[in-house]
Amino acid sequence: MSFLDERQQKLVLDLLGRELSKDEFYRQFPVAPSEARALGLDVLRRALREHDADDVEFGLLIGFALGMTPDYVDTLHTLAAEDWHTRHEDVIDALDGLIPSGAPVSAEVLHHAALSAFPYRDDDEAFALGVKCIWALSHLRTPEAIERLGELLASENPILEGNAETRLYAIAEDDKETSTLKRRANELLAAHMVHSSRG
Repeated sequence: MSFLDERQQKLVLDLLGRELSKDEFYRQFPVAPSEARALGLDVLRRALREHDADDVEFGLLIGFALGMTPDYVDTLHTLAAEDWHTRHEDVIDALDGLIPSGAPVSAEVLHHAALSAFPYRDDDEAFALGVKCIWALSHLRTPEAIERLGELLASENPILEGNAETRLYAIAEDDKETSTLKRRANELLAAHMVHSSRG
């Protein structure tokens, strides 16, 4: 049984559809404004315990509508690898959205999700998830994220390979980036070019 009843689910959808203000949502749900940002996390944690795919969807919708905090990261990391729900792209979007706040998003989790094949997705959808992961990795701008992008250059899938290459070039050419990350991005691109020419 879902964490949210049908009335609460409709309130979430009305909030997202802008048929309901946040203040009205807080009143009707009901939830205190000070607790609203934790509501989505509560739903997601319950979804993990119960393996409830609907709660994954609604927990994410609430989080997107009311805001997510770094507290979400561990739960989102776990959800990124679970195969019983169908909201992996939204999970990656949520992690990507938390990166600017300094949340400790894991490059390893993003890399693993980029290469994962979930049973509900066809090949085109699988690559769309991988591309989202690659962009999130490029937004992390950490040494580990750069290394994971370098590993994705070796992907047998040309879409993933091409996107990893594009994002590494963007990092290498970014005047605002640190010299260490720019140098490593250039090294990975050069090694990839040599490997590709031999292949």
